[in-house]
Amino acid sequence: MTGQRGKERRGIDSVLHLGVRDPTRTGLEAHAWLDAGGLTVTGYPVDPALTEVARFV
Repeated sequence: MTGQRGKERRGIDSVLHLGVRDPTRTGLEAHAWLDAGGLTVTGYPVDPALTEVARFV
């Protein structure tokens, strides 16, 4: 969230993504990743087993 706020102050569009892994297999696992200005910033690569549950623009 800090990264997203920093980009916002500089006028750079960013998207914070939140995802979870299927809780029926191993228990709830969550992950966040950030895109800014059309570039990947942090949290990559994203595991394809994650399901995106929220997106903050």
